Amino acid sequence: MLLKLSETWTRLAAYTKSRWQKFGYLLSLASFAYLVLLLVYGGLQLWNINWVRYSFPILGALIIHLISSVLQFFIWARLLSDHHQIGWQDLAIYSRVLMLRRLPGGVWHWIGRTAMYSESTKVSAKVSGLANFVEWAMLILTAAGISVATMGSLPLFVRLPAATLVIGVAIWIGFSWQLRTSAWLKRLMESTIWVFLYGIAWWLGGLVVYWCAQTTQILLGSINPLDLTNATRIWASAAGGSMILVFVPSGLGIREISITWLLQNYLPSAGALAIALLIRFVFTLGDFLWGSLGWYSSNWVLRRKTKLMEN
Repeated sequence: MLLKLSETWTRLAAYTKSRWQKFGYLLSLASFAYLVLLLVYGGLQLWNINWVRYSFPILGALIIHLISSVLQFFIWARLLSDHHQIGWQDLAIYSRVLMLRRLPGGVWHWIGRTAMYSESTKVSAKVSGLANFVEWAMLILTAAGISVATMGSLPLFVRLPAATLVIGVAIWIGFSWQLRTSAWLKRLMESTIWVFLYGIAWWLGGLVVYWCAQTTQILLGSINPLDLTNATRIWASAAGGSMILVFVPSGLGIREISITWLLQNYLPSAGALAIALLIRFVFTLGDFLWGSLGWYSSNWVLRRKTKLMEN
């Protein structure tokens, strides 16, 4: 199924390759406009929130969003490192993808990234298209492993083997993706590091949920105390689960519904919903800020390099 989907995106990328300069900028403009719309809409939804009390979680979430994006960019660069030399062009593409993934339709960031690599680098559409699936599968499996490992309702002798199996599959996918000319131990270590870094990214998301929940519990009270382990489980389950439905438009709010439902064991329903909407607003803002900054800075460096070569 993954190969068939990859071939479909490869054909789409090949079709858009000759038209990508205009199509790409139009798509980027649409992503900018849609991000602004989401930010305005999110701000209206959170009109009555106590922004002063939530200032620490919001600032912390923006910093965490940046750290998580850097970690995921590093893994993406390593995924393609066997196929071309990683440089500023990769950062420019990844920064644009941060914004494209918010567009309704679910897979615009995959199609856009495949077409961008096909047009501006020597990486083929097939390689970049398959790399999208490898990244997607490893992220989901890592989230699933974390969710199972932290599920306190299951006994340890069930959780540990199940989580190990799921994480092992994620490592195997990364191991199989790398060129077979490399030593098997190097490939295994590389893939294990990727999964470990994805685990850190999921844990950072859980930290955001924990910070927001702590503030909400102070303002509204709590049903049960929420610790960092359960916050990480909630984030990995909600965000990882929503990633499975990659073709579903993000506007349907599957992640937000899941977070609200999972937090109801710890917070009043109104507080749980406020956290879900606040996280969506802050992460959308992070996509806009860090995506714009990364795209501008990388293009600035690329333009300077072009001028130096011309001189």
